[in-house]
Amino acid sequence: MKISKLLIIHPSRGRPVMARENANQLIDNRSTNIPFRYILSLDRDDPRLQEYLNDLGLHFQTARMVEDNASVIPAVNRAAERLADEDLIFNMSDDIASTPGWDERLIRFINGIPSEQYLVQPVDMDNGSRIPVIQIMSAALYRSLGYVLPPMYFSMFADDDLIETCRRLNVVYPCSTLGFDHRHPCWGKGEWDDTYRRENAPEAYASGLEIFNRRRSENFGIA
Repeated sequence: MKISKLLIIHPSRGRPVMARENANQLIDNRSTNIPFRYILSLDRDDPRLQEYLNDLGLHFQTARMVEDNASVIPAVNRAAERLADEDLIFNMSDDIASTPGWDERLIRFINGIPSEQYLVQPVDMDNGSRIPVIQIMSAALYRSLGYVLPPMYFSMFADDDLIETCRRLNVVYPCSTLGFDHRHPCWGKGEWDDTYRRENAPEAYASGLEIFNRRRSENFGIA
């Protein structure tokens, strides 16, 4: 499918420095001139919110949303609602590192996808063979699903739900050439902080697993 413009969503909380460094790296590592729109999605109750709203030191222009987000999932989905003329949604995270030319490799891969609806699964990332560590989806798939991440979750198991739903819809396209790295403490590549602890809290696992098992028993709402 032809890609003419990207919507890059970046939910962030409590990590203005990490967000700046990896956002700048992502944009600086582009090798094409494909247009993009970048939305930083922020939490109103973030103790470090003002640091995001000050001069963050980004090398490019961003839109900044500030909402009463209960977790990362509404932060993502609220930003995705601003989709306009973009063909592709790329959900960026604070701890995602990129390599030069990621955009060219991604666009080349998508050019070979025969469907308007697709979820690109970067299988070369840590845990990437199991879940979509980065959510990269077509605008058409987003409009069909109505979300980037299923909104009934707090955090954990939302990406499991997304990949299982998309597999049942036959719209998952694994890719091993994008060159992203998930610098997460689970893989020995980062330090635990308040944001990780919030998203990975035991209650988030427990509630997420309960919802996931129920959704699986209901075939994820697919008729």
